[in-house]
Amino acid sequence: MLGDGIELLVNSEISGAELIITVGAIMPHNLAGFSGGPKLIMPGICGRKTIEHNHRMMTKGGVGPGKILDNPIHNQILEAARLVGVDFTINIVLNHNNEIAGIFSGELETAWREGCKFSESMHRLPLPAQEEVVIAGGGGYPRDLNLYQAVKALVNASKVCKKGGTIVLIARCQEGMGDAIFEEWINCGSVSKVLQHFKEKGFELGGIKLRVVQFTKGLRSNNAFRIAKGQRENPIY
Repeated sequence: MLGDGIELLVNSEISGAELIITVGAIMPHNLAGFSGGPKLIMPGICGRKTIEHNHRMMTKGGVGPGKILDNPIHNQILEAARLVGVDFTINIVLNHNNEIAGIFSGELETAWREGCKFSESMHRLPLPAQEEVVIAGGGGYPRDLNLYQAVKALVNASKVCKKGGTIVLIARCQEGMGDAIFEEWINCGSVSKVLQHFKEKGFELGGIKLRVVQFTKGLRSNNAFRIAKGQRENPIY
């Protein structure tokens, strides 16, 4: 049971494990601050209800890429990892060519936090002046495997796009939308309809990416398009 009374549901195979080792990659994450480390436990091996409860906190203060201190989503993820009991962690940090730039292993929290510092030193840059048109890349495979994953790039793109400007998202999306619930949400047609849909149906994991994007300037005050296979498709919004 987590501190706020929510049941911690995990894969039953983990209960009989004599040794738990997490292996993953550390990079900025739009909700949890950074990926890797404790995220291999939650959401990695957690049940849907536990994950949904955690991600419902995405509208609270402290949530965002690179944010760990006073981030309620990260705090609960770390709590879950402590309760499960991770014996050892291995984390890599990749550069822009998907080459290993650093490896951080050892005790879960210590190694992961060192990896986060290294990742931040690579990925944090001062914001340039805002522009009328911003072109954002989905990040290549597997980050642009589908639109469900590729829309993450809109979060940073929105920060450098002027109000009323245009964001062009370049993503291959060979698997299309990538999630049926996400497709249902995106077919709502506008931010106001997404908000209404959210009020009526509540939080759903498939809709989380639209909630992430909706809370950026990118889809509230800008036009956003996706480029796939060299053709401009209909506006995302």
